[in-house]
Amino acid sequence: MGKGRGKGRSSGWFSKLDMFVKLDEELLHESTYFGSIVSVVCLVIMVLLMIMETGEFLNTSFQSKITIDDDAMSQIRINFNITMHDLSCDYATVDLLDVIGTQRQNVTADIEKWQLDENGRRRMYQGRNRKQYEVNHDHEQHPPLHVLHENGVHAVDVKTGTWESFTKDEEFSFVDFYAPWCIWCQRLHPTWEKFAEDMEGAGLPVRVAKVNCVEEPDLCRNQKIMAFPTLRFFHHGDPVTGGDYRSDRTTDALMDFAKRKLEMEDQYKKWPEARQAHKANWNPDHPGCLLVGHLLVNRVPGNFHIEARSVNHNLNAAATNLSHTVNHLSFGPELSPDKQRRLRRVGTS
Repeated sequence: MGKGRGKGRSSGWFSKLDMFVKLDEELLHESTYFGSIVSVVCLVIMVLLMIMETGEFLNTSFQSKITIDDDAMSQIRINFNITMHDLSCDYATVDLLDVIGTQRQNVTADIEKWQLDENGRRRMYQGRNRKQYEVNHDHEQHPPLHVLHENGVHAVDVKTGTWESFTKDEEFSFVDFYAPWCIWCQRLHPTWEKFAEDMEGAGLPVRVAKVNCVEEPDLCRNQKIMAFPTLRFFHHGDPVTGGDYRSDRTTDALMDFAKRKLEMEDQYKKWPEARQAHKANWNPDHPGCLLVGHLLVNRVPGNFHIEARSVNHNLNAAATNLSHTVNHLSFGPELSPDKQRRLRRVGTS
C-alpha cells in the first residue's frame, strides 16, 4: 500500500511545491455543526447583498452641487447660429434685456445676416445687423388727399379680380400695399397720390397703383406682404431685383427710385444673362434669414430674443412667421477647430 501510493507522487524537493495537495476522501465527508451555521449565515448575507444591490441599481437619486464662478469678467459671451425660415432679414432684430434693467433693442454689433433661398441655403450676404433708421416723409408738404383727387385719382386702386389684367397691360408698375389702420400708410397716402400725378406728368412708363390689403387679403397673401406699407416695383407682374422700396417716402426719392429701376431694366434687356443672375438674388416667396454672431451679456438673469419689427412699418401679423431652428448655441469664447474636432469625436464615441 505504501509503495503503491509513493508511485503516484513526485519524490524529492520538487513535491513540496505542490499547492494542490490531494486530500483523502474520508476527510471530505466529515462535517461540523459550526460549519453549517457559518454556511447558512454566508448564504443569508449573499442573498441580502444581492437584494440591496439590485434595489440600489433600480432606484434613481439626485445630487445637487453648487459651483462658484470665479471668473472676474462682468460679461459672458453667447454664440449663436439661428435660421429664421420665413422672415426677411430687414425685419429680424435681436434684443437684449436682464433683471438689472439693461435693455438693448436691435443689437447690431458682431451679428451677421444671410438671405436664404427656399431650400435654406445661403443666397446673399445681407451685411451686419444694421440699425433701422427712420425714413423721411413729406406728407405735410402736400394738400389733403381729397384735394389731390379734385383733378382725378392718379394712383389706381387694384383689386384681386383686376390684378392679372393690370400687370399684363402695364409693363412697369409701382404698387403700394397698405392697410387703412396703419399710421405709416396714412402718412404716405398724400405723397403717393402726388407721386402718381408727377409720374404721369413726366411721361414715364410706370403705372402707380395701390392695394388695400384689408379688402384684398388673398392678393396680399399671394404677394407675401409682411409689413405695411410695402412699396414694390413690378415688371409685367414680376418683382424686379431689389423691388421693395425702403428709402425716404418723399416724392423726389420715389421718382429717383423709379427712374433708376427703368434704367436698370433697360440695361438688363441688353444682357439677358445678367438679368437672370440678378433674379437669383430675389425670391419673395422664401425670404428666410440666417443670423450668425455673438452677444456680450451681463452675468445676471436675463434673455435675448429675436423679434420681427420695423421702425417704418406695421407688420402684418397674418403673414409673419417666426418659425426658426437653433443650429448652434454656446457660451464663452469660441473653441479652436482642434477642440471642436475632439468634442465631435467624444460625442460620436
